[in-house]
Amino acid sequence: MNLKLLFLYLFLASISSAFEIREAQLHDRIVPKTENSGKIISFYGQLDNAIHSVVSIKVLKRGRVVGAGSGVILSKNGYIVTNAHVVTNADEVDVYLFGSVTKIKARLIGKEKSHDLAVLKINNKNLEPIVFANSDKIQLTDLVFAIGNSFGLGTTISQGIVSSFKKRSVGIYEFENLIQKMPQLIQETPGALL
Repeated sequence: MNLKLLFLYLFLASISSAFEIREAQLHDRIVPKTENSGKIISFYGQLDNAIHSVVSIKVLKRGRVVGAGSGVILSKNGYIVTNAHVVTNADEVDVYLFGSVTKIKARLIGKEKSHDLAVLKINNKNLEPIVFANSDKIQLTDLVFAIGNSFGLGTTISQGIVSSFKKRSVGIYEFENLIQKMPQLIQETPGALL
């Protein structure tokens, strides 16, 4: 086993007691009816938990902002996951909670470059952690949303469908079980939640 992967597994196991992973309630699948063709389909209010669990990240080098991305709150006590490339070579990482302009200093707990994962920690309590869906229940054509901080301009949401899943032998990562979303409506946001 690769030493980096061993480190990542040991690291995640050591902090797993710091947060509880909750599974989202699975909703029944519905097929749109033709008699509703004149109505607007809206998901207003349906994504509130997910939206409030996504944070904006600003990366600083020598006091200047050199990058931005997104992260997802994993625990009430401040663990956040993002992409490793978002925080690579950062002198300082600032986190902004949804709807807030208050800068929160983040500490890099660890990163694993081959899977492009990083864990940050902020000193806040009673945060709203993400509720995970069970990826084993995903079906082709299921509607999905990507929530992030595109271009550092604030919360953005794009919609697509699951066009492929359980991708293996792609050669990107040592362990693979990937989900593909189509279409890519906006430039993907590093660290965005799907």
